[in-house]
This record gives sequence, structure tokens and C-alpha cells, in this order.
Amino acid sequence: MNFKKNTSNTLPSNTSKMPYIIGAIVVVIVLAALFIIPLFTGEKSDATESTTSSENTSDKKGTPSIVTGALTAAGDGFVCYADGNEVTCLGQNTRAQLGDYSNQNIHSNSFNLAGDVVSLVAGKDFACATSGQGLTCWGDNRWKQAGDSDDVMLDPTEVPTFKNKTVSSISAGENFACALAEEEIYCWGADNAAQLGSGVQGSDVNGIKRVSLPEGVKPVRLISSGFSTFFETDKGEWYGFGANQEGRISSDAVPYLPPTPVGQSTGQSMTDDAHANE
Repeated sequence: MNFKKNTSNTLPSNTSKMPYIIGAIVVVIVLAALFIIPLFTGEKSDATESTTSSENTSDKKGTPSIVTGALTAAGDGFVCYADGNEVTCLGQNTRAQLGDYSNQNIHSNSFNLAGDVVSLVAGKDFACATSGQGLTCWGDNRWKQAGDSDDVMLDPTEVPTFKNKTVSSISAGENFACALAEEEIYCWGADNAAQLGSGVQGSDVNGIKRVSLPEGVKPVRLISSGFSTFFETDKGEWYGFGANQEGRISSDAVPYLPPTPVGQSTGQSMTDDAHANE
């Protein structure tokens, strides 16, 4: 076979490669249209959008998914939320705050109550919930703030006083709780700052006590914070009881108050309060 040498002074012609070059240019343009241009326009391809949506709606294994609009409450180092009759708590469980006394090393726990939860509150290391009928509490119970029981920690436990009673509002302070049941206010737990409504200091550990209300006063909802409780009446008036330091309830210079109209002077003095505690 004979091989002929290229004796021409010009380079071999690339005309035969032109279709491949043109095809490559077309491919580059198409890819640019699909992936590069959307980066500047803010648009995403269908494939990218599908992957992102899938990642956003999937839950990581073992991590509770908080439901939008669920009832929530936060204590000191833990939170709880309720959706229907299921309650889920997350955080520390050193005092059964998550509703499981048997395992203090867990960081999340879910449990079911008898009815759908309509109100959920948390104190420092305990929480309570109600469906509107009865009341269930759990967590730290050293001051009986989670229920009238001698156990220092409680799993979710129904509070006997409210069995078969309509509970319309609940609240929790640091180490005490209150409930409005059938137009009466009941409080329990620590009473070292008159949290239970008597207006004078009581003992550290207390079972459930009914708060004495002024004549004609009809409470409709409760809010507690720290060592005080406030309640609204059916007439839209607000009363408070418990600790009155820095005039949080009344401008009177007394440390503790029974149910008193918020901001209204009672005429009491530090001397009167001292005699009340004798």
C-alpha cells in the first residue's frame, strides 16, 4: 500500500469537522439556557424544585415534627406542645418535665391524654394540661405543684380535685399552679409568697386550696407569672394576688396581696402586712 506525503505548504483542511463543532456549540447554548440563565433570573428547573420540596417536607428520624398552630408552653429548660390529645415535650427531663419519671436521660417524649387539649401551661419544672374536663399535670412535685401527691416527681397524672369538673382556664407560676373550675379559682404548690391567694405567706408545700374572691367577682380566665396570678372578670376587670414586690399588682407598699383590683390602692401598709403575718 502506498502512502502519499502531503507536500502542500498549507495545513490539512478542517472542513470535514465543521458539523461536529457546530453541534457542540448548540449543546453549550442549550445547557446555558437550562442551568446558567436561571441563576440570574431567580428561576429553578423542575428537577431542582422537586428535590428541595422533598427535603423540606421530610422529617429526620427520631425528631418530633412541631405542628403549626399547636398549643405550646415553655418551662425552665423544656418545652411542650399539644395537638389534639397528644402532648409532646422536649428538653431536659431531670424532674420528669417531659412526662416520663422512669428515664431522666431522654430529651423528647410524647403521650396521649383522655381528650383533646384546649389549654397547656408550664411552670419552672412542671406542666399541666386540660381538655376542658379535668386536669392532668406532670413533672417536679416537691411543692405539690403538679398535684396533691406526696411523690416528688410525677408522670402525667390526673389531679383528683378536678375529676368530672369543667375547667375553663389554667395557669402556672414558678412553683405553683391555679385552675378556674366552675367559677371558682383553686391554687396549689408553694405559698411562700402568698401565691395561693390568701394575702399572707403560707408554707412551702401545699395541697389544693380554693381562693376566696370578693363578693360578686366572677373570673373568666387566669394568667400566672413567677409568684403572682392575675385574672380577668366577666366585666373585663383585672385582679391580681400573690407577690406585690415593686408594685406589680398595687402601688401599696405591701409585699403580698389577696385578690385585689390591679392598680387600685387597698389602703394597706407594710405595718398592716406585718401584723397580718404575726
